[in-house]
Amino acid sequence: MNNKKKFEIVDFIHGDNVIISFVDLCGFTKMVDKAINNQSEDKVIKILNKFYAHASDVIYSYDGVIDKFLGDGIMALYGAIFSNKYNIDNKQYLIKAISSSLKIATYITVLGRNLKIPLRVSTGIWMGDVFMGFSSLDDKSKEVSVIGDPVNVAARLQKEARENEIILPFIPDVVFKSDLNKLIVPYGMVVYYDKLNVKGKGKTLNVFRIVDEDIYWQKDG
Repeated sequence: MNNKKKFEIVDFIHGDNVIISFVDLCGFTKMVDKAINNQSEDKVIKILNKFYAHASDVIYSYDGVIDKFLGDGIMALYGAIFSNKYNIDNKQYLIKAISSSLKIATYITVLGRNLKIPLRVSTGIWMGDVFMGFSSLDDKSKEVSVIGDPVNVAARLQKEARENEIILPFIPDVVFKSDLNKLIVPYGMVVYYDKLNVKGKGKTLNVFRIVDEDIYWQKDG
């Protein structure tokens, strides 16, 4: 094959105009190992394809775009620069990213229940200055992608998140917190403030953690 994939940076996006979300299937490596041992690889393929298809539909329905597929996860981007809807502020795009994750998590949990496999996802979300560019194949098709420290932070927060948990930036805004609570309560989730030490960062990060209500009440018990 002579096709060569290229990547070209075209802009530097300042501030919190880009929201990066990593949504990942929990325990995927163990799932694959078990499938290989039981010769049930087809079931893993089915799960992955359903995850990719549903997550993609949800992300695009909330004005997000997919940066890349990562084997057992998806990196998605949200912001006016991707949707061309500049009448919505960054906090609302953050709400869209959270909404996407909640929808995906619900679908995967139900899928696992139907397949009699405990399927869950975990999510890390961050915002900040990024370099934006386009990857292309022989200049025929272009796909948006971003690189920068916020991408690394979002990925590390996803690794920190537990099953069906979402970790996102702490936003000291009463309206945002109200909107967030209205969003997560129907899912049986609660949000609380936390500080995290993340590899590569010289200071602790102020975050919101969205978790299942039962897990929240057990965490200090």
